[in-house]
Amino acid sequence: MGVVLLLSAALLSGCLGGAGGSHAVNDEQRIHSVLNAYEAAMKAKDAKRLADLVILPVYVGGEYLNREQLIAYLEFGFLLITEVQEFRVTDRSVRINGNEAIVEGVIRSRATIFGEVVEDVQEVVFELKKVGGAWKFVSL
Repeated sequence: MGVVLLLSAALLSGCLGGAGGSHAVNDEQRIHSVLNAYEAAMKAKDAKRLADLVILPVYVGGEYLNREQLIAYLEFGFLLITEVQEFRVTDRSVRINGNEAIVEGVIRSRATIFGEVVEDVQEVVFELKKVGGAWKFVSL
């Protein structure tokens, strides 16, 4: 039984070339960085930064949008929001399979919309893909 635990630890640490090596850890860290950038862009209502985080063209509202169309779409939506006090992706669970990843989590948000503070908690699932070495959202 001790040998099984030792082999498992070696595989997970990457010593024997297992999937849990430093490459996977770096990818997970990069995905968390993308999620952090998403949080910051939403809080700042920064449509251009959000557009940088997705694979384009992106499917939104029944059609594919290029970068300029996506920015216009997001900026229009942000007009309704006076201020974003909080926007966090919490309880993150990241599963990586090669150049694709699934992130499950909870979005906790608080924003002022038409002068009224609105709070929301919502479970989410994001799909990300690695494109040119960078992790990006498949959709928002």
